[in-house]
Amino acid sequence: MKLSFGPEKERLIYELNLAFDDFVDTTFEIDSANQELSSAQLEFKHQVALGLRIQNEREIFRKRSAAIIQGFRTRDLAFRVFRNEALEQYKTLFDLAARYSYLSAKAYDYETGLLGTEAGDEFLNEFIASRAIGVVVDGDPQFAGSQTGDPGLSGLLAKLDNDYSVVESRLGFNNPDTYGTTFSLRNELFRILSTTEGDDAWQEILEGSVVDNLLIRILFVVKLSILNKIISVRVVFPKMVF
Repeated sequence: MKLSFGPEKERLIYELNLAFDDFVDTTFEIDSANQELSSAQLEFKHQVALGLRIQNEREIFRKRSAAIIQGFRTRDLAFRVFRNEALEQYKTLFDLAARYSYLSAKAYDYETGLLGTEAGDEFLNEFIASRAIGVVVDGDPQFAGSQTGDPGLSGLLAKLDNDYSVVESRLGFNNPDTYGTTFSLRNELFRILSTTEGDDAWQEILEGSVVDNLLIRILFVVKLSILNKIISVRVVFPKMVF
């Protein structure tokens, strides 16, 4: 049995079908918009989580940086303290080394008498002006500088050692002359006994012979020169027995 509608109802049915088709299309659009909304919400949550993670990483980085900087500050303070202490120790030891180096040069001048010139004074002043240790190998000073710069204490001592090795033989330090005249001021000049009976008299002579400057005792030196028959450019007393 086939239902039959009038034109009016068929028009209404047709419109209803069109409205249903529009509704189905709208449903698809709603589902698509709903999916886009869900995707946007997920992306928003992802971005929020990413921002929170960045903030946490930044917080951790700042804490680590603060700890490292604080450690650097502590180590820098300790470094400055220990560096100042090391510099003070170095300065003290360097001053001690410079003093002994200068004394060695004065001892060289005392033994040889070769630094009494203007060049010798300049050489001694180099010990005072030197601000470097130089190079020392196995306890032996080495040349460590040019003629125009600071050779250091080692360079000066090496030069002094080389000069001494040259004059050592010339001045007879390594081959002393054992053949010499032995004399006694006590027995031969003042005729005082060498026994204990003459100790008091010899003590009085010694106390009475004390002078501020030996150079004024020219007569005394002449007497000694005549007694020992040693007249030369330099008066040498190989051995003295009191």
